[in-house]
Amino acid sequence: MAHYVIVRFRPLLETGEYANVGIVAFDENSVALEYKLAPRRFRRVTQFFDNVDAEIYSDSMLFIDKELADLSLFVSGKPRDTALGIFSSFVRQREGIIVFSPVRSVMTPESGSVVDQLFDRLVRRNIDGPPMRELRMVRKIQSSLKRAHINSFKARRVGDELMPLRLPLVSGSSRPFVIKPMAFDQKTTLGIIDHANIWRERLSYFIEKNILDPKNILIPIERSTKFDDELLEDAFDVASDQIHRLPVEVIDYESPSADQTIMDFARRGDVYRGGLR
Repeated sequence: MAHYVIVRFRPLLETGEYANVGIVAFDENSVALEYKLAPRRFRRVTQFFDNVDAEIYSDSMLFIDKELADLSLFVSGKPRDTALGIFSSFVRQREGIIVFSPVRSVMTPESGSVVDQLFDRLVRRNIDGPPMRELRMVRKIQSSLKRAHINSFKARRVGDELMPLRLPLVSGSSRPFVIKPMAFDQKTTLGIIDHANIWRERLSYFIEKNILDPKNILIPIERSTKFDDELLEDAFDVASDQIHRLPVEVIDYESPSADQTIMDFARRGDVYRGGLR
């Protein structure tokens, strides 16, 4: 039997959003603590938390790596119950940029490392975690644009010195077109509502400062398919209403017409195919 936690990077406490970045496991049979962390340069994470300095993630991972290395050495040679107690105490719920999931248990595999298997499933393939849903939307839209030979939408920096942001789908025109996918599958009602409020405030700022033209902004929204709580449903309705109050085009990403709407919008902004320059 092995007990494990997921290491999570959570730089924005107010939104509660996080990315799975590692696994820590204690094997009762071998009385050993093992861990595996994502690279310090993890593009999926830094792309999602675009308003967080990438060095914050890198430094946080360096810090937790050192802590876990020391913990692994400290546990080595201890009696099983003592070692398990040390592990449980270390991974208790805490506040900070690096946090841990509740402790879970799994049968030790007959072959291979439990840490490697959990890391592959929960970190490397973390496509359903809150940060990854929007990245998945971005990748799908990028693929669709590429098939349509629309090549001007790339990750670009927009904003000013007060609010510089790097957005994933921005045209290269002097009056940029922006596609900003948004996914709402945060774990708490506050996280869902805050995600909407943060982006409403950012886009409102860009519009008020004439950095972006509201006619040149498209927001595809994807709701969670996993809402099993009426309060989460209510939170999504509030969040969706906040986004729809913006003077921009907002669409349901799961609707049958979404792909065509995105293509039509992108063609208007494609500088290589006669769009605005």
